[in-house]
Amino acid sequence: MEVGPTNTSYGGLTEMSTDGELCDLKLIPLFDGYSEPVAEWLDKVQIMCDLFGVADIAKVLPLRLAGGAFAVYQQLTPEMRRDAEKVKQALLKAFAMDKFVAYKRFVSRRLELGEAHDVSVADLRRLASLAGGISDSVIFCAFVNGLPGHVQEILRAGARLQDMTLDQVVVRARSVMVDYRVEIGVSEAGFAAETRATSNSAHRYPPRRCYACSGVNHIAWNCPTQYRGSNTARRTANQSLSNRRRNWDYDRPRTSASDLQGNESREEAPALASSRL
Repeated sequence: MEVGPTNTSYGGLTEMSTDGELCDLKLIPLFDGYSEPVAEWLDKVQIMCDLFGVADIAKVLPLRLAGGAFAVYQQLTPEMRRDAEKVKQALLKAFAMDKFVAYKRFVSRRLELGEAHDVSVADLRRLASLAGGISDSVIFCAFVNGLPGHVQEILRAGARLQDMTLDQVVVRARSVMVDYRVEIGVSEAGFAAETRATSNSAHRYPPRRCYACSGVNHIAWNCPTQYRGSNTARRTANQSLSNRRRNWDYDRPRTSASDLQGNESREEAPALASSRL
């Protein structure tokens, strides 16, 4: 059955499938060559066409191309445009990752934080395909090498990795990571509870406060400011006493030497009798 565009009341682009169903082409994202990996985009197009029963993919591809990708399509001959495989090869040649870059990313691929293990394996397979094809045993080694160090140690200590398949090691790594995250979560919860209890106790029992200086963590009888004040007052009192003693010694009457002649015993000299003439 001939497949071609259909005019309907729907404002978007549609394609008539072999069984008469309409395929909304807007469900296929536009591809400009850089918005996403070209191989992934081609897979989406293939899935949509298979889902709606569209047989001639060559008529769908140019309708969802833009920018540089559409420029590549325009360079093809009319015969090549009618061949879906040749259109795909042209797009892959123009926008697919170089095999050397793909291999470099393959060997340096690590499991990202929060990334699912199956997603990591799928990306390794994609990079291996772009690099020219790599066996599952090499993908197996690359996956294990990309796991966190503690997970690698547990896997090597608990089982013989050489006897496990890629699917088995993915399941085992997932379970180890789940157990590790549970342990981390429990420890973090305990630490948070301890911190919260300490904070609550601090709010419940406020620190001691000194009424003399309004300071904390001491009371008035051992207040540093009290010591400084008492020492200052003591020095002031001693200075005042010294001044009074000095003034008293200065104001006390002195006894002349003539009054003390013949009075070595320091007895008081008799008063002279007044003579009356």
